[in-house]
Amino acid sequence: LVLDDWTLRIVTAVLSKLELIMYYNIGLVENIKNITCKLSEFPVVFFVQPTLENIELLCRELKRPKFINYSICFSNLSNSEDLKTLALADCSKKLITSVNLCFLDFLNIEKNVWIGGIDGLSSILASYGVTPVNIRYHNQTKQLAIKLCAFYTDTESSKYHSIRSLARMGSILMLVRSFDNVTQLLTY
Repeated sequence: LVLDDWTLRIVTAVLSKLELIMYYNIGLVENIKNITCKLSEFPVVFFVQPTLENIELLCRELKRPKFINYSICFSNLSNSEDLKTLALADCSKKLITSVNLCFLDFLNIEKNVWIGGIDGLSSILASYGVTPVNIRYHNQTKQLAIKLCAFYTDTESSKYHSIRSLARMGSILMLVRSFDNVTQLLTY
């Protein structure tokens, strides 16, 4: 299993090393920036964010492969240009067996409390199958609301979200906890 820094945090928050070995037969976990083992007789799963840096590292790995085949799982939407770049890097050796999308670009801290920024928020919404049609926000969350709105109006990502979540339209209310008087009253 090869992870980047962010997906390493996600996996270690959910699974222990013992669980990876016992339940999923994963004996080796490496960072995409520093793959040291060469196990040419074993397949590998890459679970990474679809960032430009990770795409470049994947392409570099495909040029000098250390594994027999590659399954790639992105933690959020990747654009078509990145997928074309990967396909070109793999065209001669045909090492990639699958490319999957798994909306896990967020770190769940508690029930209904997540870390992940704009990518994490869009990933949470997609994992629940919800497309926001109405975004309400507090003044201090205005920039995040604008980024979220831009993400859902971007043609590349909106195509996928509109197909995936036709049945579930929802509203988003973005608050700053220090200005949320209701939650403070409920905790007393």
